[in-house]
Amino acid sequence: MHSEVFTGLHFIPIVGLPGAGTTELMLQLEKRGKQTISIESLLGVSDLFLAYSNDKKTVNHEEISNILTEKLNGLNREEPVYIEWTPLDFMGATLPIELIDNIRRFRCLVLSCPRQKRLTRLLKKYAEWESNIESVIDKVSGRLSPENLHEMLLCANSSRKNRFPEFVTCMVDRYLDPACLHEIFEFDCAFVIKINASGRDFLSTFIPNQTREGLIQQIL
Repeated sequence: MHSEVFTGLHFIPIVGLPGAGTTELMLQLEKRGKQTISIESLLGVSDLFLAYSNDKKTVNHEEISNILTEKLNGLNREEPVYIEWTPLDFMGATLPIELIDNIRRFRCLVLSCPRQKRLTRLLKKYAEWESNIESVIDKVSGRLSPENLHEMLLCANSSRKNRFPEFVTCMVDRYLDPACLHEIFEFDCAFVIKINASGRDFLSTFIPNQTREGLIQQIL
């Protein structure tokens, strides 16, 4: 019923590793009058992977289809739509396959950011979880391999003073970054962009027929 709505738009998917700043970039685009969509905003959550990972609270297929249809029907089909694209593994909803296929046929924009800057942002973002690391592990445990879960538990149970930074770093390396990279590789081509310190200009590198090695070299 909604298939025409999901396939009739020109999307510009914006993706990035956790902490790269895709949400901030989307806000800048919105301020400049561009058409934008954030799956997180539509679902009313601030962090999809923690909101829905291994959690009973999910959004059913019909509900998310109706939410998306209402949003997409209000857009100008003559103009591109920037969408903050999130790994499907993080979502508490099954997106319409027509929408997924349509988005993945476009070239994505991959926002690059230095690793240490990303980690600093994530430590601030997840600061509220420092006193309750076990809850985070409980949410993501169902999506981790036994080996990765073991590594995260070691960090969580550490008595060292810097336990939380080590835990966040482990979560990034073992779960968040791999999930995001997997999603990026679903696109055939990508533009890797780096925003300068002023936030006004960016450098762009086009990677056609991207290889895993080539893309990782550009964004890690």
